[in-house]
Amino acid sequence: MRVSILIPCFNARQWIGEAIESALRQTWHDAEIVVIDDGSTDGSLDIIKTFGSRIRWEGGANQGANRARNRLLGLSTGSWLQYLDADDYLLPDKVASQVRCIEAHPGADVVFGPATLEHRDAARTILELLPIPEPHDHWVLLARWYLPQTGAPLWRKQAIEAVGGWKDDQPACQEHELYLRLLMAGKSFRYCDSSGAVYRQWSDSTLWQKDRARTRRLRLEIEDRLE
Repeated sequence: MRVSILIPCFNARQWIGEAIESALRQTWHDAEIVVIDDGSTDGSLDIIKTFGSRIRWEGGANQGANRARNRLLGLSTGSWLQYLDADDYLLPDKVASQVRCIEAHPGADVVFGPATLEHRDAARTILELLPIPEPHDHWVLLARWYLPQTGAPLWRKQAIEAVGGWKDDQPACQEHELYLRLLMAGKSFRYCDSSGAVYRQWSDSTLWQKDRARTRRLRLEIEDRLE
């Protein structure tokens, strides 16, 4: 089972090398790594190029995260997809443990588990597991905003293609908007206990940090459609 590890990057020079290294360290060896540099101006592309033939990469003008994810979707050759934001990283057994879950539940379209949040408190780096409570009813989990961030699941490529990919003009709550369309299309979700995706919260420049009121409105729009 081939897994495509897909990394969109925009101005993440500080982190992109670690993200790619974490993809290369995966214990599941039937994998490819594809990186899109989405018009970075901070030298991120220079870091990406240092990995040579171990990865595939493409650069271009800045078009936004979801357009980059859709381009990665088109470039991927795996039947399953691991999305990884450029400022996050994976633990070595992340993909392999979820592949084992897929093998046990071959009808699944999205296999997910809890993510780990990495953030700083004064001079300390803190790792905090973000649990996903029972019952694991996927509609309820989405309504309560417990379905995890982009890097936590493995996604069946055909399932994302069937619902039209990522919504190009969705500025925030992007994975939740995709989760909703997948659920509405009857795609199968499967919870796995294993973790392995580490999500960094390190910047105040993301949309949800800069404009929390707008982010709340986007969340309410998703919840209205869900209801």
